[in-house]
Amino acid sequence: MKKQELVIHCLGASNTRSSICGKDGDRFLYTQELNYPALLQQKLGCTVRNYGVGGANIARQEGRQDSYVERYPMMEEGANVVLVQGTGNDVALGVPLGTLSDTVDTTYYGALNTLVDGLYAKYPRAFILLITGMTREKDRERYEQYTAAMLEVARLKAVPVLDMYHHGLMNPCIPAIKALRMPDGAHMTLAGLELYTAQIIGFLRQVGALGD
Repeated sequence: MKKQELVIHCLGASNTRSSICGKDGDRFLYTQELNYPALLQQKLGCTVRNYGVGGANIARQEGRQDSYVERYPMMEEGANVVLVQGTGNDVALGVPLGTLSDTVDTTYYGALNTLVDGLYAKYPRAFILLITGMTREKDRERYEQYTAAMLEVARLKAVPVLDMYHHGLMNPCIPAIKALRMPDGAHMTLAGLELYTAQIIGFLRQVGALGD
């Protein structure tokens, strides 16, 4: 596949939509002008569409209408690759974990099952790819559980998954890494984005999505 024919859709939350661009006193500043989909487009020379919404869950939750399972049907047609990155907000906002057999979209397992099946139906010829959330400082046990759930759903449905939680070089528990790549403990700086994007490009090449 020629790079100009490649169309990548990036479905996610704040780490798909934005990045840290500076600091004002004790307050971090964020920008939507720089994010990993923008870097992907720049580095690959292809069309990349950003479907990131800050604060969004994968699962449906009362009081919001921006979950991944609610938004994916509205994405444009014609994608060759769909990247789904998330987990952090589902943990932080208390979405029930559920079980692997769930089909309801209000548990994490059920929403992932619904989302992956729906993306396969919408883009049957595309590479559907999952990206776990990154390592966190707090609630490590819960993040481990939800990451394990994504890996389990990926195995069940034969979906390639990039495990950024365990192997992403983005651990905010290591002071030097936190300062350089994710100083607020959750979102990336330019240095973090550059590394993150390079890992995604390597992942795309590994699964054959770039056709080279």
